[in-house]
Amino acid sequence: MAWPEKGRNAALILDDELFVALVESSGTMPGDVRVQLEGPWKSIHSLLELKNFLKANRADGFGSGGLFTPTHPIIVRPNNETRWGHAMAAYNTLVEARYTNITLGKP
Repeated sequence: MAWPEKGRNAALILDDELFVALVESSGTMPGDVRVQLEGPWKSIHSLLELKNFLKANRADGFGSGGLFTPTHPIIVRPNNETRWGHAMAAYNTLVEARYTNITLGKP
């Protein structure tokens, strides 16, 4: 599938495409979370970068030109070694970015 450029009507094109955030633990502390995006998106590494990326690409219906509507399907996918708290921190980051269709996937 060819991914559209950010711009007009792009949210309609991507509405059914899953957005997957891969979550890994790099330690036991709350900030020891690594995040990667599955697909053709820019490289990110932290929860803050995830939040900023999704906020910047949010289609709010007021001509923002974002790629993702608030109800866009998003999966938080931890790996087998990801700590529960880190997976939930990623989930909560998506909620803070004002998305509502979030699933916590299986490793």
